[in-house]
Amino acid sequence: MNKRNNIENNHNNEQNHVNEQSQQSLNNAHDKKKFLLKWNPKILFGIAVVVLGLYYVGANYIFLENVDFSKVYTVRVEGDSEGAFISRTINTNYYSKLKEKKDKKFQRKLDFLNSVKIIPEYHVDRPFKNGDIADVEFKYDKKMAKKLKIRIRNTKLKIKIEGLQKVVKNINEAEDLKGFITKISQNTLEKLYDSPAVDADSKLIEYKLLPNIYYKQDNNGHLVFKYFISSNSKHLIKEKQKTSQGFKYINKGKAGISNVYAMEVKDLVLDKNSNITSYREDLFVKAYSSFEEAEEAMRELGYNLLY
Repeated sequence: MNKRNNIENNHNNEQNHVNEQSQQSLNNAHDKKKFLLKWNPKILFGIAVVVLGLYYVGANYIFLENVDFSKVYTVRVEGDSEGAFISRTINTNYYSKLKEKKDKKFQRKLDFLNSVKIIPEYHVDRPFKNGDIADVEFKYDKKMAKKLKIRIRNTKLKIKIEGLQKVVKNINEAEDLKGFITKISQNTLEKLYDSPAVDADSKLIEYKLLPNIYYKQDNNGHLVFKYFISSNSKHLIKEKQKTSQGFKYINKGKAGISNVYAMEVKDLVLDKNSNITSYREDLFVKAYSSFEEAEEAMRELGYNLLY
C-alpha cells in the first residue's frame, strides 16, 4: 500500500514539474512578446536611420560618376608674346564616349561641361611669355554636379607656356620689311581694281600706289607701317538743255576729285624662325588732299621713312 502511494506521489510530482516548466515557458514567451512590443518602434527607427544613412553615403559618396577635368578638357595657350590667353575645349574622345553611352542625362551633362570656366592665376604683372608656368583652375556649378551625381577630379592644373609667337617691335627683327609691306600694298591695289566700284571702261576711279613707306612704334611698342594710295574719282558732267519735247541732259566731259589715302599695317607676328606669319591691315585710315600733305603729317606724327 505504501509502495503504491509512493508511486502516485512521484507521478504527481513529475506532473507538477512538467506543469511548472510549461507555465515558465508561457511566461517567458509572454515576457518576450511584451519586450518586442515595447521596443519595436525604437528598433524600427534605428533600422530606418541606418538604411537612410547607407543610402545617403552611397548616393553622395560611393555611387557617383568620376569626372576628371584633366582628361575631359584640352587646355590651349593661344595668342602671341604680347597677348597670350588660356582656353579650354572638351576633348573630342571624351565627347564621343559620352555620346556613345546613350545616357539620358547626355545633354544636361554636356551643358554642364560647356558651362565650366577656366581661370588662370597671374603670378607676374605682365602677359604670359614662353617659359612661364601658369596655374589654372576650373570653376564649375557644384549644385549642378550634385544633381547629376558627378564627382569632380583635378580642378587645378599647371600649364607650361610655350610656342608663343613674337610681335615685331624692331625693324631688325624681320628680314626685308620694306619688300613685305610693298607686296601687301600691291595686293591691296589689285583688290581695289577688282572692286565693283571701279568701271574698267569709263575709268570712273583710278588708283595709284605712291612711293615711300613710313613706320613708328605705337604705345605698346609694336611697329606700325603706313603706305599711301592716291585715288582720282571721275564723274560725268551733264548739262540740262531745252528741246521741243521738253528737256534732256548732254555730257559735257569729266571732272576729277583727287585724294591720298593712308593704309596701315600693324601687329606683325613672327614664328620662331623670324618669319612673319600674320599681320593686320586697316584701309583708308586717313585722307589727305595731296601726297605732300601726307608726308608732312608723317613727320609731325613721329613716323620714320623705311629704307
